[in-house]
Amino acid sequence: MGSLTISLGGLSLTIDKFVGDRQIRQRLAPVTLDRTAYGTLVVPGTSYELPHQWQGKAILNPAQFETWRLIWALADYNQRTSGTGYRLTIDDTTRPFEEVGNQSREKVLGTNVTMSDGLTIYFARFRGVFATSEPEYTDHGNQVEVDFTIWEDGIFAFVA
Repeated sequence: MGSLTISLGGLSLTIDKFVGDRQIRQRLAPVTLDRTAYGTLVVPGTSYELPHQWQGKAILNPAQFETWRLIWALADYNQRTSGTGYRLTIDDTTRPFEEVGNQSREKVLGTNVTMSDGLTIYFARFRGVFATSEPEYTDHGNQVEVDFTIWEDGIFAFVA
């Protein structure tokens, strides 16, 4: 399935074990379909790219969980004291990012960019914020399951 690497300040955590097999990254607001009174299909939507969210349950060892707690504490502190908040760096190799045309975002270091039928496909780097209060977790002793939700909040623009 790949991994998520979440970084803030000098802290970094790679998560490569998740509960279940559903996709971790999804769009925040999916497209909805509707019909007019005459039966014509209407596809409402936005004129901008829909942001992503990462939602799931990570399986962490105790050392990883401690890093998770430190990242959360730093994010919480920065949010309360800086006035401008914080932004996590998220390197996502759980699934490729696809876009029409040229590459618009930084790619994850050590990965490749491919082109296919007008699409640019690569593992992307994102900016994000925790979307919930402190994530819930279950401690099993040798591993900890952490429920998390992160929302995309900006991009790392690709500069050629």
